[in-house]
Amino acid sequence: SFEPCVGRFLCEGGGADPVEMAKVFKDKIHHVHWKDLGAEWEAKRGTIFGCGFSTIALGDGVIDIKGVCEVLKDADIDSSTLEIVGSEDILKKSVSYLKENGLKVVPQREFEQRWNTAVRVYGNPVDPTSGKVNMKTFSLIMQNVRDDMVKTHKLDAFIFTDLVELQVPFSGGMKHLARWDGVTRKPPLQGPGSGVSVDFDWNMLAAVASLQVSIYDTELKRLFASRGGLEPTDAIDTRSSEGRYVRRRNILENKEQIMEGVQLAFHPFIEFEDWPGQN
Repeated sequence: SFEPCVGRFLCEGGGADPVEMAKVFKDKIHHVHWKDLGAEWEAKRGTIFGCGFSTIALGDGVIDIKGVCEVLKDADIDSSTLEIVGSEDILKKSVSYLKENGLKVVPQREFEQRWNTAVRVYGNPVDPTSGKVNMKTFSLIMQNVRDDMVKTHKLDAFIFTDLVELQVPFSGGMKHLARWDGVTRKPPLQGPGSGVSVDFDWNMLAAVASLQVSIYDTELKRLFASRGGLEPTDAIDTRSSEGRYVRRRNILENKEQIMEGVQLAFHPFIEFEDWPGQN
């Protein structure tokens, strides 16, 4: 909930018994962070605060999600969040699990349909060549979407997640590292061999990706904005004798780096005991 002084939110990964907590605070819970955890977390239960995003579907772990659903199915819950990182199948499975246990989940397509309708009226707020956002057009579209959605759904906020691409250099030091949006990455290689030409120009800029998060309340006031670095989208072409960067054939496949970027992008809106950069 965005009103923590007058309400509570329930997070199943917090260490206490979520069913008992739901029973005690049932009439005060306005928002639920849904996640399930694998058996490897049992030994850590009650010893740490916060465990980040889950990588498994609801119902596949040790949290009694069904028990929580049973307690809260007739509670006055304003909204909820799925704290899951993984494939689309995991997300779909989790949504299905919530529905099977009596909770209503607003489909993403409801927002998309309203957004697309408003874009046809006001135009696309994003310039396809520069990527810049026309905030006046964006505001008109969001007002239209909000006014339509609040008629049928209880909403706390709108959360936008975007992949953005930046240009950064890899350092000329011995390790040749790039640093951006809280992460440090090595340059990936593409092509036969594992060497880099001694004449390679390390001052050249390479493309890298970040996750950008923006959160707006129902009055369209921006509550939170942040970015977390993911991974390079360019690689050093090992076939080139003169040295150059080329587009990577496969990107966003390293789950650990994606998780690190997600945690950076959402912190401290979603706090983590072990968030990247803490130490």
